[in-house]
Amino acid sequence: MVVERVFIIDGHFLLADAEKAFLGSAVLVDEQGRDTSVVYGAVRELLRLRKALGIVRGIVVLGKRSADFSSKQNIELLLECLHGIGTEAVFEPTISIGNIIKSCHFDLEWTWIVTRDESLMQLITASCGIIIVSAGAPIEVITEISLASKYKLRPEQVPDFLAITASGLSESLTIKQAQRLLEIHGSLRGALDVPGANSISPKVKRFLSTHKEPLLRKLDDLTVSDHNGLKRTVTLGFLVEHRDESARALISFGFPSLTRLLETPISVDFARPVKNVKSSYVAVTDQAGLSMLESTIANARVVAVDTESTGRDPKVATLLGVALAVREGEAFYVPTIQENLRDVSVASVLSFLRPILAGTARIVGHNLKYDYVLLRRHGIEIGGTHFDTMLAAHECFGDWDFFNLGYVAKKLLDRNVKRYRDIVAKGETLLDVPFCDLVEHGCADVDATLCLYGRLTTILNDKGIANQFENDVMPRMRRLGDKELDGVSVNVDSILSTKETLLINAEALKSSIRIIVGRDFNGESMDDVAAILRKTDRLPGRYWRQSLRPSQLEQIAQTDELALTLAQYRRLLKRVGQLEAIINSVRDGKVFPLFSQVKASHGSISAANPSLFNLEGDLRPTDLLDEEIRDHIPDKNRAVDMLQELSGDPVLKEDRKHDVLAFIGRNEPSLKDLCHADVLVSLCIGFSNASISKRFLVDARRACAIREITEAKYPRLFSWIDECRHLLISSGYAQSGERRRYWDGLKSSDIDRRNRATQNALRWLIGM
Repeated sequence: MVVERVFIIDGHFLLADAEKAFLGSAVLVDEQGRDTSVVYGAVRELLRLRKALGIVRGIVVLGKRSADFSSKQNIELLLECLHGIGTEAVFEPTISIGNIIKSCHFDLEWTWIVTRDESLMQLITASCGIIIVSAGAPIEVITEISLASKYKLRPEQVPDFLAITASGLSESLTIKQAQRLLEIHGSLRGALDVPGANSISPKVKRFLSTHKEPLLRKLDDLTVSDHNGLKRTVTLGFLVEHRDESARALISFGFPSLTRLLETPISVDFARPVKNVKSSYVAVTDQAGLSMLESTIANARVVAVDTESTGRDPKVATLLGVALAVREGEAFYVPTIQENLRDVSVASVLSFLRPILAGTARIVGHNLKYDYVLLRRHGIEIGGTHFDTMLAAHECFGDWDFFNLGYVAKKLLDRNVKRYRDIVAKGETLLDVPFCDLVEHGCADVDATLCLYGRLTTILNDKGIANQFENDVMPRMRRLGDKELDGVSVNVDSILSTKETLLINAEALKSSIRIIVGRDFNGESMDDVAAILRKTDRLPGRYWRQSLRPSQLEQIAQTDELALTLAQYRRLLKRVGQLEAIINSVRDGKVFPLFSQVKASHGSISAANPSLFNLEGDLRPTDLLDEEIRDHIPDKNRAVDMLQELSGDPVLKEDRKHDVLAFIGRNEPSLKDLCHADVLVSLCIGFSNASISKRFLVDARRACAIREITEAKYPRLFSWIDECRHLLISSGYAQSGERRRYWDGLKSSDIDRRNRATQNALRWLIGM
């Protein structure tokens, strides 16, 4: 059946384009000598649209903007020409096009509005769509359904949306922020009435409170209303119904070339998409949904979980919702923000989730510790923290570049999973994301996690490390999550004492520098450091015309005493700053860091905010009162003992009995002032001479001498190191007792990557 339809064509953009295109061009004149250049451009575009869109029946509308933009003569000539080619037109010089169209009624099956003005999308109805015609871009067909699916808007929200995103102010909100705002509050005025709502981000709150008046003015300008209740009866023309008469009219206006566009157009089908209500990802927003979800997961042995929140730190982030999956390809998203719920409260949702997650089901997640901590903060205890796909991937592939869900899913499943930054722009949070996008994101993540669970379970079994993952890695994950919330006890007085010792040493170095340069200086300022080196002619010529970087200072320090003292001073200041970060974060004798089991490629846990393990030996075991965490403090002397035990080197064993600090060569100048344990560990794990120079701030000659002296002192040790490297590369893993660890790079053809993997494996073997 042929659909009877009418096209309402916004004449303003036809005129506007013609005015721009033919401004200053050669004049076209009609039989009466009138300038018809602009009319030619507008009519040519109309006839091209007629062919492209299959327009048979319609009307051209001109309103106030056209009267303001174009001359009275051009508008009158255009109306005359349109009448000559059998095209009906309406011109109201004091009324907007939107108001004119709103006053028209067509008793037809379907109406299309052809325009370049996005604000006219507010006129979309069940029987009226919009065709957006943009210069140099394909036409865009928008219906009530596509407006909802693509723009997340109802027609009446279009003016609000445009006022927020294209307000002309110095700042505006992003599309997603605007969509989310209207999703929650329904309208811009509704949002302005409650600017302090907890369901919108701080950035959006500031924008609304700062720009309230101009936003309302813009909204009024964009809103189409009935013009004094005006209703009009419109005569619809058949565009170019009589071809011969239309051709004569075009020729009389001086447009003979346009007669070739008078052929009857072929009908074009603008298919109205039907909404697909069948979806494998379901938002659970009411009591009926909760009941359905409960029956779905009641007897599930494994439940994949993914939380959505507003930040990276689970101790402070706001919980937005929980995604759950028990079968691949299906997932459910349960929001925990009241604005996204219907006939249930947030408290009811949390009460619903507690027995599910605390029960006998095996809970699976990606970075499950984050979910564990966040949910525990909200009174939900995960009973069976069974499997973390991030930790499993790290256990199997050790030195991959990334272990985020998107990377792991692509590597193991060849599946594209959107990352956080793919749906959240810079400066936004998930509070700014429309609910349907949040549902899709959460469900896709938890679905991918469940699929990875099956894949990684097989890989762990194939590698023979499933038991250690279950009995060692996962229990540690849970303990670390508890420590993030409960805190790690520290000996503040001991840490303060270490800090004071470092400050005394730093002041001694600074005093020696002041004596040389004759003035005080700021060692934290690289500009000040560079000025000192220039003044004393210690700065190489290639650095004179550029800013000096810390790495360049340490390069110079390998051959210059003053630069060496400056570099050592800066290193001490950095270590003092790290200790201060720990001291400043103490609450009731505890610190509350974020732990990670995947940041360190060599397999050790790491801690941030504050850092506990990367302090160059400044933290002592007695500084941490928590035994489990204390065991992860790097201890070079303990590492040397492990090297001796593994290699069976008798010389090293004898030396360690007599002196734990200086045992390689007491009278060797190359080893003067160096920590011998640090030197030995660095050489054993594979540091190059260049790395030795950088680490200990020594020149290449001294680095080479250090290696020669040390390797000559302990031939059995370094023979074992060589044997160990060959074994690591041939097997692809390191083994200590029953514990085994894999690094993907051990099998790599890339020599640098293989060397890094070998270094990581050796570090893991000796506990560094």
